[in-house]
Amino acid sequence: MKVKSILLLSIVIVLINGCGVPEEKYNKLKLEYNKLVSENTKLIKDLDECRNGAVKLIAKIEKANKDKKYTDAVKNINILYEKFPESSQNKQYQKLLKELEKKILEEQQELKKRS
Repeated sequence: MKVKSILLLSIVIVLINGCGVPEEKYNKLKLEYNKLVSENTKLIKDLDECRNGAVKLIAKIEKANKDKKYTDAVKNINILYEKFPESSQNKQYQKLLKELEKKILEEQQELKKRS
């Protein structure tokens, strides 16, 4: 009976030890995971730059102003100023910003008169 118990206990111990992931493999997978997370973060940043880069923002500002969507233009001017302070368009758009804010106020007053 003792021999069977010792044999059974030995088998259980071997099975438990065999179930774990080797540390070397774990470390390799962890490094690969960290690399992929880093690459994913960079790609998200690049995608955001593509969608909302300085050139795109300038185009959005111009289109919104042309379409008389002044709040959109103001929003994009502020984004341009925050994300791309080095943009040569910032000075021009800061002047335009004041004009747009006046137009927004005029529109709001006009809506109040109609109501």
